[in-house]
Amino acid sequence: MKGPASELTVRVILVEKTGTGYAYEGFGTWRQCRRWIVQISGCVILAEQFAAVQKCLKLNRLATIDEVQASFHDLESVGFRRGTN
Repeated sequence: MKGPASELTVRVILVEKTGTGYAYEGFGTWRQCRRWIVQISGCVILAEQFAAVQKCLKLNRLATIDEVQASFHDLESVGFRRGTN
């Protein structure tokens, strides 16, 4: 994570919780991360939730958003790439 708060560069890792446990990852600005999560999950995540995650990132350099559900196709369509498990 680096840069001014409005343009933090983040590494997003999404891990499959069932089955094979594949991890998908992407790099981008905090703004892109928010857009990806909303786009791939199809759900609305409240501004307060993202604010809490951003605060956690600033303090700990690590944050978790649970319950994001997406297909592998959805992940790849927004630029995530599968890492090795």
